[in-house]
Amino acid sequence: MFRSGSTMIARMLDVHPHVASASDPMRPLFNSFRYDLADEDYRSRHSRFDPLGDYFLQDCDLLQRTLEASLDITPGISSSELINTVAKRAEMFSGFYADKLDAEKSLSTYKEYVQYFLDTVADVYGQGKDYSCVAFKEVWSTEFYPALKRSFPSMKCIAVVRDPRAVIASKNATGEPYPYIFMGRQWRKLASLAAYLDQTYEDVLLLRYEDIVSKPEEYVSRICSFLDIGYNESLLDLSLYRDGRGNPWKQNTSYKDVKSRKINARSVDKWKNILDERDVLSIEVFAHDWMRYFGYEPEYSADDINSLNFDQYKRLDHEYLAQWIRPFAFDSDKERLANELLLEKLRLSQDVKLSPEEKMRLHLKWW
Repeated sequence: MFRSGSTMIARMLDVHPHVASASDPMRPLFNSFRYDLADEDYRSRHSRFDPLGDYFLQDCDLLQRTLEASLDITPGISSSELINTVAKRAEMFSGFYADKLDAEKSLSTYKEYVQYFLDTVADVYGQGKDYSCVAFKEVWSTEFYPALKRSFPSMKCIAVVRDPRAVIASKNATGEPYPYIFMGRQWRKLASLAAYLDQTYEDVLLLRYEDIVSKPEEYVSRICSFLDIGYNESLLDLSLYRDGRGNPWKQNTSYKDVKSRKINARSVDKWKNILDERDVLSIEVFAHDWMRYFGYEPEYSADDINSLNFDQYKRLDHEYLAQWIRPFAFDSDKERLANELLLEKLRLSQDVKLSPEEKMRLHLKWW
């Protein structure tokens, strides 16, 4: 999930003398891959680069296909258009890498595209290094690791989970919030998929953001051990982190009082001073059970959520939402939103009876 410390980890790894690391270098590739896996009904309702859905009670077959898919398929789009779209998106986060991409490159399968993008990360951010690891960070992409793993057997995955209340408070503080139903369901999807990967694959390291920033030496050491690279204490020094154009990296935080150049836990509980009771309740209605799975204690009980009425849910004014998400937001449709909240209460009333193992077996059917 975005705003969960993943960019910090990408910048951290790039400090290591044996790692070439990029942040968000190939996001549109995964949107395109999903689109080419989808059936005609899905494609009639979506564009190739639409935001990734939450799969809750819809498009479950697409999620299943994504988890079982191979990268050995040809994109239904020209190489130049796909590479240009990837480069435009990457410009914001990995500028030197975006400059290096060649739209005239002739590539066939998604596997070849991923290999090309990884090679470019190595060429650009591995200069002057004796690198043994090429890393890339992407948010909203957890469901694509199985396909990546099939094509690149040595690929490892670090999945990071953060308290959804902190994620949403951080996003709200930017002044461009997203609807809570979007944020809550996306967090739940990614958190449950992270748990699924952790239980299914040996080469997955599942971490909580709060643990990383509270015990940085311990958890950075774990990351280095997982990647078979020696621990280097310089990874803890934020002043050494660089952005995608080699400039000093400013921590991706909406909180303006972060002064320390060491990894610290100041941001862990700030959500408590930002969110009000309705904010918290409106988040926990979507995330309650998976919060508990990851050790985040909800403020409200399952009974509180099941007695939630429509007026208690906090709808954000449409005109204050981030502009890109407005066409996808439906908070203003009171009837639809009421029905969705009812579904959430029904989901929680069933899931509280299930063990974590049973929940994982049913993860494709009922988030």
